Amino acid sequence: MMNDLLPLRWLRQRLDTGLSDAEGVFNQLTDSQRQWWPFGFLQPAPHERFSTWRAAALAALQGLPLGFGLIAIDGHARRAATEQHLVSFLLVVCVTMFVTNRFTLAYFWNRRAERLARHRARLEAWKTGG
Repeated sequence: MMNDLLPLRWLRQRLDTGLSDAEGVFNQLTDSQRQWWPFGFLQPAPHERFSTWRAAALAALQGLPLGFGLIAIDGHARRAATEQHLVSFLLVVCVTMFVTNRFTLAYFWNRRAERLARHRARLEAWKTGG
C-alpha cells in the first residue's frame, strides 16, 4: 500500500515544483510596472488577491483594443466581425482575455498572495507570543 503512494507523491512534488517555477516567472513579469501600462491602477499589491472582478476589468480594457486591432489588421477577423457580429466578436475576444488572465495571471498572483498572507500571520503570531 505504501509503495503504491510513492508515484503519486513524486508526481505531486513534480507538479508543485513546476507550478512554483511558473509562478516565479509569471510574478517576475507581472511585478514590472512596464507590463501594467496603461492599466497600472488595476495592479494589486503582491500580498493582495487578484480578484475575478479585477481580471474581468483588465480583460475588457485589454480585449476591446485588441479586438479592434485584430479587425484592422486581420482579414479573417474583419470577416468575422461584420456589423451584425461586431459585438459578439469583441465579446469573444474579451472572454478569451478574461479566461487567460484568470487562469494564469490571477492564479499565480493569488498563490503568492496566499503564501505571503500565511507568512504574515505566522509573523504576527510570533510577535504576540502565540
